[in-house]
Amino acid sequence: MAWIRLPRFRRAVNVFNPKLFENLSLAAFLAWVGLGSDALSSSAYGPPEIYDALQGHEYLAVFLAIGIPLSVFVISAGYKQVIALFPDGGGGYHTASTLLGPIAGLVSGAALVVDYILTAAISVASGTEALLSTMPSSWYSERIPLDAAVLLFLIFINLRGMKESIKILLPIFMAFVFTHVILLGWGLLAHMGDVPAIARNTVVGVQHDSMRYGWIFIVALILRAFSLGGGTYTGLEAVANGVHIMREPRVQTGQRTMTLLATSLSLIAGSLIFLYLMYHVHGQQGQTLNAVLYGAITQGWTVDGVYFGPAAALLTLISEGLLLFIAANTGIITAPIVMANMAVDRWLPERFSYLSDRFVSRNGVLLIGFSAIAILLATGGHVSILVVLYSINVFITFTLTMAGLSRHWFGQRHQESNWRGRFAVS
Repeated sequence: MAWIRLPRFRRAVNVFNPKLFENLSLAAFLAWVGLGSDALSSSAYGPPEIYDALQGHEYLAVFLAIGIPLSVFVISAGYKQVIALFPDGGGGYHTASTLLGPIAGLVSGAALVVDYILTAAISVASGTEALLSTMPSSWYSERIPLDAAVLLFLIFINLRGMKESIKILLPIFMAFVFTHVILLGWGLLAHMGDVPAIARNTVVGVQHDSMRYGWIFIVALILRAFSLGGGTYTGLEAVANGVHIMREPRVQTGQRTMTLLATSLSLIAGSLIFLYLMYHVHGQQGQTLNAVLYGAITQGWTVDGVYFGPAAALLTLISEGLLLFIAANTGIITAPIVMANMAVDRWLPERFSYLSDRFVSRNGVLLIGFSAIAILLATGGHVSILVVLYSINVFITFTLTMAGLSRHWFGQRHQESNWRGRFAVS
């Protein structure tokens, strides 16, 4: 019997134990932590873009505060089907290639690669803005050099072989969840009495705009805001991409992880949109919309006469900014995996399929990292521009994935008794 000593933990590991992988793999909670940073951090730029798109008609935020969580659960239900059909991972690229054909797979894979480039760009831009919201407004003009510096640092640490570690990610992730649950929960409870007034204002606003502009205007405005907030949904495909690293049984673990991810994203994104309306939040120079909201929620927070509201808002913004930087790093290290899958199918040079080759991985990191810097410079680091590009690629991937599932379940209508429900979801 062969044994390997792990002196740090003072215990032996039997390398012939068939359950070794199960013991070391990610459980649903740790998978949520490891794969959820991209999705949860999108609450820093998705909901603000939705609310900004409704300027002058903010009462419509009520519909989007309800519709965004519902659509998150619909998309997650679709990706649960992907997990069940493809338990070895692969996500949107593999789904489109298998169920729709190689050309659809090429489009989906290309959209995913661009999506990860934009993940790095928009996460760094949004993270820098979040942290600069804690500084004097004069610092805001320096955001572009800071964005580039952060991306160069992420490129450097990945070239050195450093990957995301659960030891680093867990405290940042849990700090983000903990601070946001407290702040958003407190904000909702403190203004719960305003709900009837908000409901009346929504009805009055709909009646006024429908008579003045017509129903097409209202529907178009809602759909435009929904589309500009498409970045909110990014990261939902991460679980389907990474299901192969999860604890057995993979399908059940992956689907539980998807439930955790969808629930947490829905609660945070939906609450933020509703709270913007409750607190009548408007953008301020040098501050993000979330920073203004956190300041409004924590105003007057005291314990034994000590005013700690600004400190609570500051901690929340720091956790948000750090999680965004981790999400940017996720884009840089995940894109080469998609490129490797595409290289196997000859859409990219064959050498990109060898992820174990440090030279190939280095080229992938450099390509994604410097492409993100180029996009940041070209757009001036404006999140409002980046989010449009981001939304396009997010929806391309989702659309092809759900189209593939629809085709699959319709083709299985004679073999699967419950095909109608699955087809309806996709």
